[in-house]
Amino acid sequence: MSLSGLYYYFRSKEELLFMIQDRCFRTVMQGLKERLDGLDSPELRLRALVYNHVHFFAQNMAAMRITAHEFDSLQGQYEDRIQYLRRQYSEMCTEILRDLRRLRGAGEVAPLSVSTYALFGMINWIYTWYRADGDVSVDRLAEHLYQLFLSGFMGYSERPRRGRWTAPDRRETRTNLRAT
Repeated sequence: MSLSGLYYYFRSKEELLFMIQDRCFRTVMQGLKERLDGLDSPELRLRALVYNHVHFFAQNMAAMRITAHEFDSLQGQYEDRIQYLRRQYSEMCTEILRDLRRLRGAGEVAPLSVSTYALFGMINWIYTWYRADGDVSVDRLAEHLYQLFLSGFMGYSERPRRGRWTAPDRRETRTNLRAT
């Protein structure tokens, strides 16, 4: 189908962008609700959120790119409707983090709003560097991101050592990174 042929089905580029974002948010939220069903532990609920998000967008990289970059292209009721869905999804995440903090008695490393957006910052940008055909499976990627976020969110168990910082070993595999 040609680009101009798309407009037979959509009134405008804005409507098409809205439909893509609407479908993404509704699908990812429905998947999350299904994964959360029956999970009581905030840790398991957070893991479910990360797994659900990473799995959905690893399979829908082009839609993730549009969702991440094209929100500002929407206006009026399209913008309002997507903003409402984004807020709902964000509130689901914040509630999980609030429960986790309350249960684990974690220190206030950062306000919940900062923590929520930091998590989304981590998991939303995988489309820019992750390759599903590399050495790290989507499951492992989700687990790594979950563990990295959880460790930071819960805070250090001991103070970081003072001293000189050294760069990581350059021989570390980078087969899942896209060339820029």
